[in-house]
Amino acid sequence: MKKGFLFTGVLIAAVAVFSSFRSMETTPAQTITIIDNRIKELKWYSLEEAQKAGSKDKRKYMIDIYTDWCGWCKVMDKKTFSVASVSAILTEKFYPVKFNAEQTENIIFNEKVYKFNGQTNELINVWLGNEFGYPTTVFLDEKLKVIGKISGYKDATEFKKILTFYDSEAYKKVTLEQYLASTAK
Repeated sequence: MKKGFLFTGVLIAAVAVFSSFRSMETTPAQTITIIDNRIKELKWYSLEEAQKAGSKDKRKYMIDIYTDWCGWCKVMDKKTFSVASVSAILTEKFYPVKFNAEQTENIIFNEKVYKFNGQTNELINVWLGNEFGYPTTVFLDEKLKVIGKISGYKDATEFKKILTFYDSEAYKKVTLEQYLASTAK
């Protein structure tokens, strides 16, 4: 009889823990991560906030360009940006910015105003040229110059390598492809 109660208690506890993890929904503007066994929110900056913070504390910028309808953007939020080791690197080394490519508000970037052109914000053309696809991750240096762009979904393992590539400034010596090949060994 005691074994039955113990098993039932363990089963109820396991269901409660599993349910609490499944209820942690994420949105593009905020991702919940676990660091050092504590739940911590990854701070996503607006572009304006990041520029202001970057004027005082120099770091590179990681811009996550997404759209509301992009399924792979949502997968990247849940399976890449929500991983504790990824969010820790982003928090410590970059200004992570969420940027909706289809936002209609005017954007001030590097003291210039960019407008919605009927499909996307004009700033997307500056960052991506004519190579549109979502999600796209753009990396800017401390002076707000584009130093790289990555198209498509990347899992947490590959994305950590990409973050290290830009943070370590390896991009000044080798291509991303060469760097990833050298780290695959």
